[in-house]
Amino acid sequence: MKNPLFNWIYMTVFVIALTSCATTKIPQTPQQVAQGFWDATIAQNMAEIREYSSKTNPPPPDTQIPTWPNATVTFGKVQLKDNNAWIDTTIELTEHNKPVSLSFTTVLIKEVSEWKVDHSKTMENIQAKREEIDSKQNTAKKLMKKLRELGDQFAQDIDKAATELKKQMPEIKKDMESLGKDIDRKSVV
Repeated sequence: MKNPLFNWIYMTVFVIALTSCATTKIPQTPQQVAQGFWDATIAQNMAEIREYSSKTNPPPPDTQIPTWPNATVTFGKVQLKDNNAWIDTTIELTEHNKPVSLSFTTVLIKEVSEWKVDHSKTMENIQAKREEIDSKQNTAKKLMKKLRELGDQFAQDIDKAATELKKQMPEIKKDMESLGKDIDRKSVV
């Protein structure tokens, strides 16, 4: 029969080994980290957002998490250089009951052999993209307003021309009758 002390030591070593394997982090790719970060953002889970964010550029303590229910995130081109990664990211969401597609770059940095999202640079990219979209929308609104003004001016010009034509109609009718009489006289001759 085996010694009970030996069994206890064997079980303790086994449990410690098993526990250390379970808690050892598996290295994640930049795409996996970005996916976790955006999943946490959509779920509004600040603890996970901080877990996926870099320690050098974490979200500020007063960070407002965007409310993007039912948003979907897709990733495109990935660029790696040294300890930096850039991932083309698109978030499809609904704002003011309208579908919105927001494309920007998620920025990651490698910290102690782990990829982390550079929160401040990624948020700057989103803000720049939103400002670009707002600028395009404002330009479109200005263009539509100008087109409406031109249409209104055109309608006013047509009304003025029609009014002027009505005023001159008796004179035009008189001139036409006079022209008709001249033609009749010349054809008689």
